[in-house]
Amino acid sequence: GNDLLASCSRDRSVILWSPSNGEMVSTCKLHGNFVSSIANLGRGLLISGSWDQKVRIIDTANGECLRKLAGHTDNIFCVIRVGKDLIASAGKDSEIRLWSVTSGRCVRTLVGHTDSVWKIC
Repeated sequence: GNDLLASCSRDRSVILWSPSNGEMVSTCKLHGNFVSSIANLGRGLLISGSWDQKVRIIDTANGECLRKLAGHTDNIFCVIRVGKDLIASAGKDSEIRLWSVTSGRCVRTLVGHTDSVWKIC
């Protein structure tokens, strides 16, 4: 099948793997610092969050960055899919940001924590 496993690393890369044979399918080095979180968006897309303060939407077919989402002011620790066109990111700046996948814009910033936000679900 076309199933892929994705991993992210301190080496600034996102690697796509074939679970069926264990082979590396592609390596994406799109971020300027540690890649701390990834999530599957479906439709052949991944999102990644990094200590470079950016969220990226990645096309798994070619490893290219389709969108770079900027707004965080410190390291990003977590990214997730919230809905069909909505993703969320959180990090050291204590904010949770909601983003439109289609427009690449931050549609809402959730403020309430007074320190790093490590995980969201």
